[in-house]
Amino acid sequence: MKTPNKNKLKLGSVYWHKVLKYKLFSFPLQ
Repeated sequence: MKTPNKNKLKLGSVYWHKVLKYKLFSFPLQ
């Protein structure tokens, strides 16, 4: 049960990194 939880956390961090990058790139364009 611990491995899926760890996987979810890893996926979440990757998702947030993409969101932050997207926000950083889109902010100057606005």
